[in-house]
Amino acid sequence: MSINRQEIIDEYNTLCSLANKRLTRTEYRNYDTKYSSTTIESIWGSWSDFVEEADAEILINRYNLVKVFKKNTNKIVITSVNDGSEINEKFFNTLLNYCSYNKAELGILWGKSLKRNKTFDAETFALLQPYLATRFEFKRDKDCIAQDFLIPSTQKNPLLNLDKLSTDIKTIIVGSNKQYLQVLPYKQYSAYRIACSTGTLSLPQYKDTVAGHIDSKYHKFGAILLEWNEEHNRYVIRNLVYNNDKLYDLNICYSENNVEKEDMIPAMILGDLHLPDQDDVALDKTEKIIDKLSPEYVMLHDVASWNSVCHHNFGKCLFNAQNLNDSNSTLEKEFRVVRDTLNSFTNRHKDVKFRIVNSNHDNFIEKWLDTGEFVKDKQNAIIGAKLFIKYCNGQNIFDNCLNDNIEFLPKNESFNICGVELSEHGDGGVSGALGSPNAYNKTFESSVVGHTHSCMIREKTIYVGTLSELIVNYNQKGMTTWIHANAIVHKNGEVQLILI
Repeated sequence: MSINRQEIIDEYNTLCSLANKRLTRTEYRNYDTKYSSTTIESIWGSWSDFVEEADAEILINRYNLVKVFKKNTNKIVITSVNDGSEINEKFFNTLLNYCSYNKAELGILWGKSLKRNKTFDAETFALLQPYLATRFEFKRDKDCIAQDFLIPSTQKNPLLNLDKLSTDIKTIIVGSNKQYLQVLPYKQYSAYRIACSTGTLSLPQYKDTVAGHIDSKYHKFGAILLEWNEEHNRYVIRNLVYNNDKLYDLNICYSENNVEKEDMIPAMILGDLHLPDQDDVALDKTEKIIDKLSPEYVMLHDVASWNSVCHHNFGKCLFNAQNLNDSNSTLEKEFRVVRDTLNSFTNRHKDVKFRIVNSNHDNFIEKWLDTGEFVKDKQNAIIGAKLFIKYCNGQNIFDNCLNDNIEFLPKNESFNICGVELSEHGDGGVSGALGSPNAYNKTFESSVVGHTHSCMIREKTIYVGTLSELIVNYNQKGMTTWIHANAIVHKNGEVQLILI
């Protein structure tokens, strides 16, 4: 009988796949096979040498392992794993519990090993095999893909160059030990585009170097939830993070064997408001989320646009004529709209503590007063003179005008909830420079900021989006990354973005 080594390996791997485990020599002998274990050992020298080569064959074949989720799949959870790694079994079991409770399907992107040709042991492979693939396709949303691109576990930014790769894809998910997220450039007349990396099941296994310690710090036991949204006609994503043996999603806490509803979440951070330029639909959805989640604190960024005194628009006659209207043509009108909207908003949620974060748009009035422009501004000169005195005395335009459950955060004071810094708007950086994820990652262990109108997860810094209209008077040309998105802080110190 002629011997075909590849045929032997293929037969063995097929049997292992059917059994959902790596077969031992004794188990292999229970099958009616073309080649006996004795023949295999005579060819390879030992059973262990044969299994090692068969495992290497799996390593090769995994690159084309595609699984398809059917059209009727409403919820899908995607995470990743490094081939041959030890896994966080508590997190894996928690994900299974989460999927069971939410009737979601689980997929695991099968990433390359950190060490050459290292593969899973038989027990780990048996656990993971039903969920493993290198690419997932979605029959219900063909503009969404999830794929392992062999991104190294030590790559600083796993989303690098995805904006160029995925110009025809609306949602792209890649396997990585880090959990990143960013909105990709898109035109306002089309649907938003977004890229994210999953987080992982794998335990950290980095070198004992500065770079290795940084990789370990940003190693994230996490996953991405895809939830079908009829209104947007697409899967909308939400990041899931496991920490301190808990996984939180909205107001529900999951562990290996338990599901428990939370009566209150610690904090919710809203996208920049920019009254009176708010998007009413986005704001209404946000209020419903507040009703559902019952946050103790709600953080507000850029509560007003202050178009009537915006220094960017001084001297722009045509621009002001075209864009100023009944709600913002004077500071008095704009103030009344903002005040009434804030009071109505906070009245609806009387048990919530609202905190206004010092923001760049809120400082427009100070700039207007500081430069003396209010003296030249005929329609706003009188209110400007009154405000000049108030601001000189350490007050602001809203003093004694807002409900008792809304307060301004003092400048340059920490406001930390569950280890997450919430006092920064996102406009200020290091030594007078502009704010950036790099600046905040060097300063805080974890923080949530606003300002950019584009939600993002970058290491330990999370950006919310905006609740303003997505097209306003100063962003009508070119592309955009603006998106409606809020964030919530959970009791385990992890932050979850909520796209609306």
